[in-house]
Amino acid sequence: MTASTRSLLTGALTCFLLAPALAVAQDSKPSQPPSGKTGPTANPSLHAPLKIRVLEGKTKIPITFLLEAWGQASQRRVSYSPSVAGLQLQLSVGVHELSRAEVLRVLARVDVTVLESEQDLFALGHRELSTKIGTEVTPHYSGDDAVLPELNQAITWTCTIKHGAGSAIYANLRGILARDPTRAGNILYIQGPEKLILTDLAPRIRYYRGLIRALDVKSVESQIVTLYRAPTKVWDALKTKPVAEIAKALRANEQAVRLEEVRSTGSDLSLKQNAEMQGHVLLIKLQMLTEQSTGRGGSPYRIKVSVTDHSERGDFQAELDFVSPRSGPGAATGVSFQGGQERLIVVVTPAQS
Repeated sequence: MTASTRSLLTGALTCFLLAPALAVAQDSKPSQPPSGKTGPTANPSLHAPLKIRVLEGKTKIPITFLLEAWGQASQRRVSYSPSVAGLQLQLSVGVHELSRAEVLRVLARVDVTVLESEQDLFALGHRELSTKIGTEVTPHYSGDDAVLPELNQAITWTCTIKHGAGSAIYANLRGILARDPTRAGNILYIQGPEKLILTDLAPRIRYYRGLIRALDVKSVESQIVTLYRAPTKVWDALKTKPVAEIAKALRANEQAVRLEEVRSTGSDLSLKQNAEMQGHVLLIKLQMLTEQSTGRGGSPYRIKVSVTDHSERGDFQAELDFVSPRSGPGAATGVSFQGGQERLIVVVTPAQS
């Protein structure tokens, strides 16, 4: 009898004792651990396939049995929440060989997620996952080239947007997250340095990172529209300067509050946003509409902006309607409705690479 046969029979016997309807065995030669995992702490059985034999008339498998069998195959401890204990999974008669990824997909059919480490498996319901992630400190990874974990574990990842479209990318990803009934993570957008912070399971973070790479690209006609609230005296000191100098000065001026920053990608844009930002409660309406062509330089934009800002600094309302070049910089200002002491300043600059 070969070593492989002995391993197969030993695993099958163990599982028959647990549940006579099933037989489970682990391959005697597990697949290699993920790249980069070396040394005595690596678990060489993490990706060992799981084999299940389902017998005639016994096709309902307790989820707890499947988890225990997976723990045996991958040499990891198993635990689970009470909500998982009574669940069953329907499988067809025959032998099923499941990879680690396939086990996760099978469990997802009954709304069960497994948090993994090299030593442990913890199963819980999809609805419990967000609470679980929210109450624990997650490992942090940073940068587009960060090597993210392969296992199904919760992490936090931070990236810097390169082409000035942070708010637009954030809005797109937030929409995807909102439509996912099984989502457990969250996303934050940091103005100024143009950063996104995501917390979720590592495979999902890897998926979102791919989306960000696809969205964070430079467009030939890309422009950044930035809205500021600033004292009238600040605008009076800047209004005769080139737009690039105005943008730089407003970023550095502590009296100028940056309310929003939006990227235009060469097409019409419509934005309506209710938001809270560092003590400010904002209602912003922004439209960028293509005007009739003026000949050389292409069609300009007509930009319409309406802003309401409630903060400790005082209530502020302002509107603007002006024409901006389709490419190249532009700037305009609107007087607030509260006596002209503050201005809404709109700065249009080319997106930087």
